[in-house]
Amino acid sequence: MDNEDPIVRKLSIERLGQLGDKRAIEPLLGMLKSEYKEAEIALAKLGASKEQMFNGFITVLSLESASARKNAVVKLGDFRDKRAIEPLRGILTSKFPNIGMGAHI
Repeated sequence: MDNEDPIVRKLSIERLGQLGDKRAIEPLLGMLKSEYKEAEIALAKLGASKEQMFNGFITVLSLESASARKNAVVKLGDFRDKRAIEPLRGILTSKFPNIGMGAHI
C-alpha cells in the first residue's frame, strides 16, 4: 500500500477489504489519510469497530491533506461523539493553511 501509483494503492485497499482478514484493519486505518473513501469501504467490510474508525478520523485531523481533513470532519460529525469537540476546535488554529476551512464544513 506504499506504492506511489494511486491506482495500485486503491486496488490493494479494495482487495484487502474483500479478503476479510481483520489484521488489515490497522494498516487500512492508516490509509484514511489518502485513499479515504476506499479505506472506509474496506474497513466497513472488515467490521472495523466504531471506536477504531473514530480514532482513525481523529488522527487524520492532524494531517496536511485538506481533502482528508475535510472528510474526517464530516465523518466525525456523523459520530456525534463529544470527544471530537476538542480535536475539531484544535484544527481551527492549526499550523496547516486552510485547515480552518475544512473545520467549518
